[in-house]
Amino acid sequence: MKFILFIFFAQCLSISVFGQKSATPQRILRLENNQTNSVNEKQHRKAIQEELQGTFQFQIDQESYSAVITTELLERIKGERLQSEDVYFEIDEFINVFIPSYQKINATSFIPLATILYIH
Repeated sequence: MKFILFIFFAQCLSISVFGQKSATPQRILRLENNQTNSVNEKQHRKAIQEELQGTFQFQIDQESYSAVITTELLERIKGERLQSEDVYFEIDEFINVFIPSYQKINATSFIPLATILYIH
């Protein structure tokens, strides 16, 4: 009886393992597609970062916390800048983003901001 249960269990396990192997190439193809998109997104993000360099700031409330800079976030920063008013918005409970106005960043006295400022 134990032998029959062992054979049944082994067959179920082998079907499960072979079924997973056939699904693996699809996952790899999706990853390759994502990586291709990711390279384009990284280039786009890098271009936006260079354009915005020194003109926005993450203000982080905890030193052990870090910010993930996504393309969507950079696009939001770029889109929310106002002509004569500074903008602040909250990413989460520990991170705020400061975006100085066009008027401030175009002034000759403007000093580029550090990307991250830890507030204690």
